[in-house]
Amino acid sequence: MKALKCMLACGLLLSSICFSTGANAAGSTTVTINGAGAGSIFEGEGVLSGGGGNTKLLIDYPEPYRSEILDYLFKPNFGASYQELKVEIGGDINSTSGTEPSHARTRAENANPNMTRGYETWLINEAKKRNPNIKLYGLEWGAPGWVGSLWSQDNADYLVSYLKGLKSVWGYDMDYIGGSQNESFNGTSQQARDYIVNILRPTLNANGLSNVKIIAPDILSTDWAFANQLGSDTSLKNAVAAIGYHYVNSSSTSTAQNSGLPIWESEGWTGIGDWSGAYALAKEMNLNYISAKITKTDVWHAIASQYDNTNWAHSGIMEANTPWSGYYMVKPAIWAAAHTTQFAQPGWQYLDSGTGITQGGSSYVTLKKPNSNDYSIVIVTGGTSETMTVNLTGGLSTGTVHVWKSNSTDQFVQQTDIQTSGGSFTIPLEANAIYSLTTTTGQQKGAAQHAIPANQPFGSSYTENFDSYSAGQTPKYLYDIEGAFEVSGKYGGGTGKALRQVILKPQLPWNSWGDFANPSTFTEFGDLNWQNYDYSADVLIENAGSVNIYGRVGRPLAGGNINDYKGYRLSVYDNGSWYLCYGDPYSYESGADSVLASGTVSGFSANTWHNLKLSFVGTSITAYVDNVQIASVTDSHSRSGMAGLGSGWNPAQFDNLSVAITSSHYKIVNRNSGKALDIPSHSTVDGTQLDQWTYAGATNQLWKILNAGDGYFQIVSDENGKTVDVAGSSTANGASIIQWPYNGGNNQQWSIQDVGGGYFKIVNRNSGEALDVSGSSTANGAPVLQWPYSGSSNQQWQIIPVP
Repeated sequence: MKALKCMLACGLLLSSICFSTGANAAGSTTVTINGAGAGSIFEGEGVLSGGGGNTKLLIDYPEPYRSEILDYLFKPNFGASYQELKVEIGGDINSTSGTEPSHARTRAENANPNMTRGYETWLINEAKKRNPNIKLYGLEWGAPGWVGSLWSQDNADYLVSYLKGLKSVWGYDMDYIGGSQNESFNGTSQQARDYIVNILRPTLNANGLSNVKIIAPDILSTDWAFANQLGSDTSLKNAVAAIGYHYVNSSSTSTAQNSGLPIWESEGWTGIGDWSGAYALAKEMNLNYISAKITKTDVWHAIASQYDNTNWAHSGIMEANTPWSGYYMVKPAIWAAAHTTQFAQPGWQYLDSGTGITQGGSSYVTLKKPNSNDYSIVIVTGGTSETMTVNLTGGLSTGTVHVWKSNSTDQFVQQTDIQTSGGSFTIPLEANAIYSLTTTTGQQKGAAQHAIPANQPFGSSYTENFDSYSAGQTPKYLYDIEGAFEVSGKYGGGTGKALRQVILKPQLPWNSWGDFANPSTFTEFGDLNWQNYDYSADVLIENAGSVNIYGRVGRPLAGGNINDYKGYRLSVYDNGSWYLCYGDPYSYESGADSVLASGTVSGFSANTWHNLKLSFVGTSITAYVDNVQIASVTDSHSRSGMAGLGSGWNPAQFDNLSVAITSSHYKIVNRNSGKALDIPSHSTVDGTQLDQWTYAGATNQLWKILNAGDGYFQIVSDENGKTVDVAGSSTANGASIIQWPYNGGNNQQWSIQDVGGGYFKIVNRNSGEALDVSGSSTANGAPVLQWPYSGSSNQQWQIIPVP
């Protein structure tokens, strides 16, 4: 992935861009395009899968939905129609959002790599089935420890093993390989140069892989030293096929532009794929060529098939992270990509006379089909409407011009054709829109044959014994954050199969921002809104080390990194010592953890199966080993979250996972009055003010508490699904508390803070004021409002699970 801070800090750099010389008065531009003129060769638009783990849940989707998702990404003239797929060569390290498994975990395995681990080679196969001409590009984020160094002969051999394995097992040739580790040399430009020239390129050639082209340096665009030395280093220039940088902000150096090599943005970004991200992507595609002479853009990443509590959740061209439901999202960014990929193919030529920026801020590029007079123009308009007149010269077609448009309301809609007259045509352009104009045909806004199913929660129960899987498989719904968990035969040859954590120590890390020195492995599954549940697993420590189960694992903190997951962990060591903690899944019993209880289990041993269990009811957390209670504590840090498994960096096995939801709703009772938060008369009307009433067990007095992220929650009626809301987003004392459909507003999100004695203050995110019974009333029907928290009992509430 990406240096987002760099990207957000730098806007699109326009200082090197010349406005169209054909511009007239503001609002009107004339462009003369010469079909025989100069311009670079367009090399395509690609997408990334990797950096890391962000495509994991896609392979778990049922048919036909999985195939239809893949069609939107890769099928030509259907959706995004990507022309290149760039994948992570997994290294068993967390490379942004999770771990991607390595094809060769040991030196011995490198001679016979496992090319079916994970999902990237599966994804390559699916992309190739849809578009046999799609280009393939591999890059490593990290590597197994035996490789030793990024710049080593072992690392080059590791890459060769992957490339040969891809061919022998899947039948595909990799077109491109990254010349270093993703985004950071962890060294110098000279080290990278020497590795590429003296080790990587010769090793590829010696193994019959001279057709595999090296893209370098594949790092952040803050350091152009590598590219700048190409002009004076013939050996390096001969070894490299293209200059690739990440997050270039449509800027490159003149030295790079004059190097004689193509320049690529080998990783860009599309945000969360909404209209804002889609518009920015289309603009980036145009400006990359206009201002930086970049001829290929690869965007991170294809699809958010990752749990909502992982890093950069929701980023991507599409979203599909509930495989149990089949639900997925076709985001506007799909169609932003289509505005280029369905109108120009690799090998088309940019026409420099048809590229530029108008006085109204619209960017435009023109591409010509080889050995043809057909052309396409992609326009991304600025903040004002304007008119563009196009004069066609140099043999360009004067036939019918087909027009497709996207805006914030509707994407990729075919417009009325334009007829040229005297070699010219004029088109009115609305503000903040994307247009593709072409003399070609065949474009379409593809639509899946099957309706997208409704999104559904994970479910109220879960069991897994792993017996239905083959050895080496990753079970569905498990998402590895650190380490690698795969199905295995049982230790000692027992009956059936188990899940095994197989990585024995942290691997060579991706450390653009510093090494992650996490002391434990972790995989998760489930639902962030699981609240009250019993979770158990059979566990076995192989020889020595520790084993963990986790519950109520929530979201990373706002702006946080992979260490910011928080939840409860029961850890047991081979000597029987145990800890019940709240903290991140990696920190063990360190200062970063809150150790809630600890002790020793007599008779506990390694190489023997045991059962661990955590039970959550409200703020009560109970831990068991082998069905014997070892701890019962009260803690309110986490009210809901996922389940998980882990170990130290030691092999461990897990079996017979079981999650049973014991309660999914609550009554919320005022400390002062003893009465419950209530919807008057079972009203379903938006804006109804909430009150208090003697608890009667009715559904208008029952509430779900759903994780909204960053330590805040929605409070949702069990009866009608509406959310507890501060009317009008008011910050005023005494503003009414009402019910309203959830819209994501801060006035509908609440922190739940322990004030002791089993009571909580419930504080609005928007106003910072507390849920309050008006006038400290004890009467039925007294209204509920917001008021600055003073510690009064009418502002304190019990939150009691109801079976």
